[in-house]
Amino acid sequence: MKLGITFEEKILKEIKQSEYMHFIKKNNLSFLEFAPDFNKYSYEFYENIFNELKNENIKITVHLPHFVDESLDITNFSNENKLKLIEFYSSLNNLIDLNKNNIILVFHGAKYETISKEEALSKTNAFIKFSIEYFKEKKYLITLSIETLNKHHKKVIGDNRNDLINIVKSFNNEIGICFDITHDYLNIEKVKIPTNEFLSLVNHSHIHGFNKEICHLPINKNEILFKMIKLLKKNNYPINIEMLLCDNYLNELQKDIDLINSLN
Repeated sequence: MKLGITFEEKILKEIKQSEYMHFIKKNNLSFLEFAPDFNKYSYEFYENIFNELKNENIKITVHLPHFVDESLDITNFSNENKLKLIEFYSSLNNLIDLNKNNIILVFHGAKYETISKEEALSKTNAFIKFSIEYFKEKKYLITLSIETLNKHHKKVIGDNRNDLINIVKSFNNEIGICFDITHDYLNIEKVKIPTNEFLSLVNHSHIHGFNKEICHLPINKNEILFKMIKLLKKNNYPINIEMLLCDNYLNELQKDIDLINSLN
């Protein structure tokens, strides 16, 4: 099983980086998922962490950090914003050497709250087309992964299974689906095993707990999702625990890791 966690920069206000890294190594995590915030944290900050991960043979996955930089939000994709994406991709390459290291890049489709769904889909497809062509030109070993999103949070491309299938197949399976089992459950309001067609397109996954108000909580209290975690393990998908900073963060994260390891 390839198990990882979302790297939570905010925890470093409470504990030392060495303590966080010890936790990561102790649990034999396969990868960490980063959403690099170059506006708040220095290039050197990430360089130091990435070098340590490289020495420990821990892989890196990246989430496009649109939530900290609106110019990277696919809803705002335009010819002008291509330069911001190129700048971001270049920073990643300097950190990871994308000509030698394969990474998954998770992204959210465009929102259709102030624009039509058709325009949002067009922007999403334009972003994918631009990125694939740019990666080929630069020989970057990046594979895109479009995330399952919660339709109750925002109207957004990726908020249903059929749209995800159609988008991936329209690009001849050159991208994949980041199957967020929590968002998927909230969309359908029950546990429903996806079709084989859907599952064949998954190249990454997110798991996290939820309550009536928010997501990205510890998952150990959401037994309803355990069946889907078993499915992810059975199919050997990379599983990312997308838990954000909370009370007793490391203890809750340890409970989630132990739970996932125990499920069969």
